[in-house]
Amino acid sequence: MAWSGPLRLPSQQVYRKLRIEPWVNHRPYPRELLPWTEGSTQVDVEISWENPPTTVFVEAKYQSELGKTTSNSGEQSEYPTDQLIRNVRVGLYHCGYFARESLFDTTPRDFVVLLLSPASDSYLVRRYRNQVRLLKSIPHSDRLKKLPRFPFVGEVDYAQINQILLRRTRFFSRAERELIRHLTTYLDFKRETMRPKSTYLQELKLWKTDLDEAGIGDSSNREEPENGQQKRSTDQKFPGP
Repeated sequence: MAWSGPLRLPSQQVYRKLRIEPWVNHRPYPRELLPWTEGSTQVDVEISWENPPTTVFVEAKYQSELGKTTSNSGEQSEYPTDQLIRNVRVGLYHCGYFARESLFDTTPRDFVVLLLSPASDSYLVRRYRNQVRLLKSIPHSDRLKKLPRFPFVGEVDYAQINQILLRRTRFFSRAERELIRHLTTYLDFKRETMRPKSTYLQELKLWKTDLDEAGIGDSSNREEPENGQQKRSTDQKFPGP
């Protein structure tokens, strides 16, 4: 793993008010903290508990990679606009790490960003585990009161999840053990049947060639996914308070 569980998050405890929520929308990042206007951000999975107050953002990927840019980031090149740093910024703001004008001073929640993918070896995860690089990647980082305890950016892959589940099966009921057996089998299947990226790119070129030969429009003007990445709009209208 990109970090050892016992060194960063508690490995064994009762989690008070544990919540696991998929596809959580967060309000647009404050315009005064960003040189461009950004829409709402959807977190794939958000996990939280209250002893101590902790929030974990999970960005899940399978065949695709982390997006190098996000919608509405414009053509500016001073700051990176990839999916991972966007989740980091939004999470830091959501958990109270940016100084704000308020009557009462609040203690920030512990915060972790986790990339879930079939194989763990992300360049961006390694990049943002460096504190100097991380701060340079966040506009107005001087307004951060502090940062979560390092490392708070990490990754976990399918094999590691299976190892954790299988190592703890004795603590589960018979029905839960059967569910774990199906889940670990499924994760192994998905990992072993992944299509190599090079094969995907070759298929993409063949697909464009077939379209051109068939005379179905001009494929050169089509927006294609990059490295198998499906474009996902994160600019959604968010209802006001």
